[in-house]
Amino acid sequence: MHPSFRPQSLSISLLKKPNNPHPMKIPPFQLVFLLLLGSCIYSHTPEENTIKDDTAVDFSYSAPEEDQGSFSEDSFRTERRKIGLGKARTASVDISIPAGILSVKGGTPDLAEVSIKYRKERRFLIKQDLTGDHLYAKLYMPKIEGLKEISDDRTICSIRMNEKVPMDLSLNMGAGKGKFDLSGLNLRTVSMSLGAGEFTVNLKGTSATNVKVNAGVGEATVDLSGKRKEELDAEFNCGIGTLRLILPRSAGVKVSLSGLIGNTDMGELVRKGSYFYNDAWETGAPRMRIDINGGIGDVKITMAE
Repeated sequence: MHPSFRPQSLSISLLKKPNNPHPMKIPPFQLVFLLLLGSCIYSHTPEENTIKDDTAVDFSYSAPEEDQGSFSEDSFRTERRKIGLGKARTASVDISIPAGILSVKGGTPDLAEVSIKYRKERRFLIKQDLTGDHLYAKLYMPKIEGLKEISDDRTICSIRMNEKVPMDLSLNMGAGKGKFDLSGLNLRTVSMSLGAGEFTVNLKGTSATNVKVNAGVGEATVDLSGKRKEELDAEFNCGIGTLRLILPRSAGVKVSLSGLIGNTDMGELVRKGSYFYNDAWETGAPRMRIDINGGIGDVKITMAE
């Protein structure tokens, strides 16, 4: 600041009457400086005159199914797709979503019906191949170089599956929330790879004879209760988190544990040698053989009808 510039004396002289015989003279360069200073002060004082940056908007509302993070509505694309059955009598379906919110359930005469909302930088692809009367379908989102899978993804996907066609189902989800109501599907085998997040899998009364679940970081609840006609072999590979299993009392249940470092709550099951059994193992039908492997986490088993 120029040494001759004194804001206090300036304000006093400006308040004096116009007939002051000795008015203060402001040099032109100081006048320019004052105008610039005044404009800067004015632009920061009235809050209502400032324009807020879009990135400062609070998106912490409680609606996870509509959570877009800090992205605007025009950053997303919405699609609805169908996969027809054609002449297929059996099917294999492979679903792969890297991150987001995913729900899968029955309720379509087609093989699959998809409603998906995702960022425009991504792509959602469907591949299908009919060999004889067997239809293979792959629903997936390829990885995009430089896009962070967890923090940058706000995919919301809902899939309805056919309930009559015998099906092998493979489901892979990297991170997020998943709700999979597969109880009404005509499943033969089920394979899942679940990453970080919260996942609920309803396989109550499933017709599947083989189930494999790889659980990562987070919580996974798998319901295998209900009446069954076929025997079941199931494998659960645990990561860091909590695995909850719900098993039927009426079936004969045998469970093996290996490599677990964490808390285990076997509920009504009784240990005999290297395995855990329920009361119906000798008399119950059909039988369920369950292997639970590895991981630093908790396992809790409860029995239901």
